[in-house]
Amino acid sequence: MKNKTTILHRACFVLTAALCFACSESYVETPVEEVPNLQELRMSGKLEEAAKTRALDKFPHDEKIAVVATATPSGSTIAGVSWEHRLIDHVTAKVTSTTSTKYNFDWVDATQANYLWPEQSDLLFMAYAPADLPTTEATLIWRDGVSLHLQHNADNTKMPDVIYADGTIVDKANKSVDFGTFRHVFSQVSIKLKGKEVNPHISLARLALITSKKGVYHLPTRLLTPEDENLITYELTSGLPASLGSNEFKLEAGEDIPFYVFPDTDTQSYTQIAVTLSDASLGGEPIIITRIYDIAEFSTASGGHAKLERATKTTLVISINGTIIGTGVESAQLTAESEQWSNNGDYGININ
Repeated sequence: MKNKTTILHRACFVLTAALCFACSESYVETPVEEVPNLQELRMSGKLEEAAKTRALDKFPHDEKIAVVATATPSGSTIAGVSWEHRLIDHVTAKVTSTTSTKYNFDWVDATQANYLWPEQSDLLFMAYAPADLPTTEATLIWRDGVSLHLQHNADNTKMPDVIYADGTIVDKANKSVDFGTFRHVFSQVSIKLKGKEVNPHISLARLALITSKKGVYHLPTRLLTPEDENLITYELTSGLPASLGSNEFKLEAGEDIPFYVFPDTDTQSYTQIAVTLSDASLGGEPIIITRIYDIAEFSTASGGHAKLERATKTTLVISINGTIIGTGVESAQLTAESEQWSNNGDYGININ
């Protein structure tokens, strides 16, 4: 069957050159000149409400996003849509202008612009950043179809703040594609260990965060599946062992920089905290006390169990007060302090 298509001309994005995709035989002939109303389709993305009170600053990741789209029968829902044949396949766009609440994008490569729209079909759009996904040791992130494969680096500060916008279906009667809100994939966490009048012979020998190293984020379903059998450990590497006393120790990816970790699910956490104390108060060989804490062992301000939420910064606090010999870690008080993840990076917006 001969195929004819209509033209998709603009996006959040302004689409200005020509690129065609091969249409399957299920698409019906419709000459371009018979559908002039499709000539000025635009796409845009919303920001958090909090961002509307200030001017928009630089969008993250070199102001670039990657765009993916597939055809879906008119009137269908997101569930069950096939992404095997992507009509817009990880094409990079960059910020060209802003309004008081939105960023507008245009294709980086002007030859990748006028996509042809199949007749009797809607398009389902998704986007994410960073658009340029390297496979080097710097970030360890790559894509496969419509899934992002994430792997934490030994230097957690080199992990990008991966953001995404998904699930926007556009029909031919609508001239606007709204990506909605870009959202964070990761959670953030920092560790504090505090001593209070602890026996001076008791020292902190190890403070470490143990977390899942690898995970796959499936864009269409928003499903993140960490692989907890692949673990990575981040340790406090300087100044240990050190007397607990009334000191405070911090474990972060960098100074005032939390770790990126995979968020907990309703049934599983992928992060633990390891603490080792050395008790030399009896003389001779020190007594070594080690404890591994699960996230749910930490209490929130409301009295519930802590959970590492997506798009939330959490500080896990281990307080060791007046330690008795040999029971230091077991008698610790565990609390969690959480706050919203806002204005991350050098851009003045809140991304949920």
